[in-house]
Amino acid sequence: MPQELSHGRTLALVLSLLTITVHTLAFCVTFGVSLQSAGCSYSLLANGFATIAGIAGMVGAMKMNPNLVSAYAIVHALFLITTTLAFLCVVGAVDSGVMTPETMFPRVRIDVVATCENMDDTFGSDKAWLLQCTQILGVVKVILEFVGVAFVGAQWWALQTVRSWVRALNEKQREDVLHLQKDVEKAVLGEERDIMW
Repeated sequence: MPQELSHGRTLALVLSLLTITVHTLAFCVTFGVSLQSAGCSYSLLANGFATIAGIAGMVGAMKMNPNLVSAYAIVHALFLITTTLAFLCVVGAVDSGVMTPETMFPRVRIDVVATCENMDDTFGSDKAWLLQCTQILGVVKVILEFVGVAFVGAQWWALQTVRSWVRALNEKQREDVLHLQKDVEKAVLGEERDIMW
């Protein structure tokens, strides 16, 4: 197997396994929450669907079936679009009320100052501590946002690499079919010549 096909297959397996793991955990957590409250059916359905798609992607990568991997890649792309939008809403780069429905992505704002003030009320610290807390939490927030952007970017890169692998695999299978057809034609023509002589 050429190196590019091997690399793409490995990435498809890893990405599928990651999808299965994350969405199975999310399904289990959502199922536990849904036992206590109503309104989680969308999340249960979405995470169940993503888990099944991940399984299809893994089976497709193991069996080198481009149709299964392609179907998985489409589902993963849809979930990655919603994940990217949700992440942008959390980071604050996009107003979630404008881009996405409130029920899909609740408005989440991490207010560093308010968090430090709540901690200050609890521990009774001075103004210097409040300033230091605000600065430290601000840095942590920026680091976490950067890591989030890196993870989302890595998933987009991996997905594009898997799609390229699927294209290369389809092309290889087409070439194999053409070679097989030519071999069959040569064999048939050879038999006809033998019969004629």
